[in-house]
Amino acid sequence: MRVYLKMMVLNLESQMQYKISFFMTVLGQFITAFAGLFSINFIFEHVNKIYGFNYTDVIFVLCDCGFVFLNW
Repeated sequence: MRVYLKMMVLNLESQMQYKISFFMTVLGQFITAFAGLFSINFIFEHVNKIYGFNYTDVIFVLCDCGFVFLNW
C-alpha cells in the first residue's frame, strides 16, 4: 500500500508540472460527469424504467463505474 501511495504522489506531482493542463483536465472531467448526470436525469423525467432499471439503479451504476475508473 505504501508503494501505491508513493506512485500516486509521483503521478500527481508529474501532472502538476503543467498546472494549466492539469486544471483544464480536472474541469473537463467535472463537466463530463455533470453532463452524464444531467442526461440521465433528463431521460428519467420522461420514462419511469429502462429495461427494469429505475433512476436510482442507473445512478448507482454510474457512481460505481466512476469510482472504479477514479482508482486507475
